Amino acid sequence: MHYLHYKDNKSEPTDAMRFGAAMHCYILQNNIFKDEYFVFDPSGKPVQNKDFRNNENKMWMDAELLKSKDKTVISLNDLTTIQNMNESLLKHKPAMELMEQLETMEESINWINQNYDIPMTGKLDGKAPSFTLDLKSCDNASNEQFTKDAFNKDYTRQGAIYVDGRLTIEDKVTDFYFIAIEKAAPYAVSVQKCSRQFLAHGTLHYENLLADWVKWNEAGRPAMGYEWKNKQGYFDLNLPSWIK
Repeated sequence: MHYLHYKDNKSEPTDAMRFGAAMHCYILQNNIFKDEYFVFDPSGKPVQNKDFRNNENKMWMDAELLKSKDKTVISLNDLTTIQNMNESLLKHKPAMELMEQLETMEESINWINQNYDIPMTGKLDGKAPSFTLDLKSCDNASNEQFTKDAFNKDYTRQGAIYVDGRLTIEDKVTDFYFIAIEKAAPYAVSVQKCSRQFLAHGTLHYENLLADWVKWNEAGRPAMGYEWKNKQGYFDLNLPSWIK
């Protein structure tokens, strides 16, 4: 039901998604940033002591946004944050040693999952001969906090999919790194190399999802709730393992 709802009701990107896309473009494809993004600077509004509920300010803002044409609009504050993040990245020696080895950035790859014969696609932030890397904006780039965020946000699955994709295409095992950059001063940076255990957990997760996809297709793609693969129609509600 969630998947069908997503397909039929495409939602607008969230502020976090727009910020992340702008950050990636500025750092990885800076040469096209001005073609893709329009930076809105509110400091030029005609009535300085009023917000944009004021008619004159609103008309000015509408006129400014017309200049964006088909570009994505971001705020001046967001651009400043992204520039500060980039400056911090450029000063981080371990991260830059990885960045300097990249052969391509924002490269799209396509392959067939060999276990389920399902077409897969992905876009690699950065690709080097022996590794793939992904940029992540975050609130806290420490190893302890990033580890928690990685599991909560399924970063294990992302790393595993791209490593397995390159294995299928290139017939070689590669490493996977995250470069985490904080979104607020002092914009600290850390490099996180995914362990084989970390990636194995992600492979198990996404392979289970592909198995569900196959099973759902074979069942005729029913518009059902969580009971679609539970024959008895209900679940046994037990105590969580940590309580036991």
